[in-house]
This record gives sequence, structure tokens and C-alpha cells, in this order.
Amino acid sequence: MPLRFILVLIISLAISPSISAQVLMGMDTKLSDDFTAWNLYADADTGDEEGEIALRYAVASAPESWRFSIAGESGTIRQVFADDPTLWQVNCGNQRITARQVWRGDTTEWRITDNDGVTFTIKSRYSGDLNEWVVDHPVYGFMEVYTAYENDMREWVIVDDMSGEVCVGMKICAVFLAMDNSRP
Repeated sequence: MPLRFILVLIISLAISPSISAQVLMGMDTKLSDDFTAWNLYADADTGDEEGEIALRYAVASAPESWRFSIAGESGTIRQVFADDPTLWQVNCGNQRITARQVWRGDTTEWRITDNDGVTFTIKSRYSGDLNEWVVDHPVYGFMEVYTAYENDMREWVIVDDMSGEVCVGMKICAVFLAMDNSRP
């Protein structure tokens, strides 16, 4: 009986869908005091990967727009309306992700939703402290984004324990919101 159980367990693990191949690990500014270009680090199944998040353009009359790429995935992050920083959209492959402030005027809590119905919230862990952000969802898992050095927004550590149901674009969106709402 125990041998049959072990055999069934091994077979079920072998044919089950693989866990997300990309785990975000950190990000830092490309230049010391320039918050418009970032290195992004991930641990992919094939080894450590490096990518980037960079500002495409920021013109007062047009919505802010960023681009990102990491381990074969790429996309855009853009403010939907030039005069409304409370609504962002991420396009990554066939995924369209939306991020909205949960409370009007509060940039420390955001709801992120994709076109498959996956929804979670990222928020600063402590009120008034932008050094540490967290996602803690019973289904989609846990992510923590915090500064490597307190009050130094140039380098971030990412603890990514999100489930395989969460696409890379949603993870990038969460990391971007933490960085964008904390930068000087």
C-alpha cells in the first residue's frame, strides 16, 4: 500500500502543470540618482536572468509610459489618463492587467486585476512607510518588495512566492507600483 501511494504521488507530480518558471528577486537603478531606468533580476528555471524597466516618455500632456523586459517576456506599463495617476494598465503578451488605487488619494494600496480574473492587492506594510510593500493572498500567494537599505529607494529586494496562476506581467505591475509610489 505505501509503495502504491508513493508511485501515484510521483506520477501526479510529474504530470502536474509546472510552477511559474520566473521568480522575481530584485531591482536597482541603472544609474545612481536616475529613477527612470531600472535593472530587474529574476531566477528562471534556466538560471539567473536580468531585465529592465525603463521610462519610455513622460510629457505633461500625455500619459506616462514605461517598458519592461525579462527572460523573454516584455510589455508596457502606462498611465491610462495623463491627469489621473490612480489608474495604470500593463500589457504583457495576451494579458491586460489593470491597477487601481483602492482608496481615493491613497497611493499606498493598489488592486491589481488581469483579464483572467486573477485579483490581488499590494500595499505598504506600515502606514507612512514606503520602504516595504506586501501582497498576501490566500490563493495567489505572497510577495514582499522592500528596500535593501532603509529609505534608499535605489535598490529593492523581492521575495516572490506567488502561485503559477499569477502571470509575470502582474508581478511586474506590483513591483512597479511599489517603486513608482516610493521614488522621490
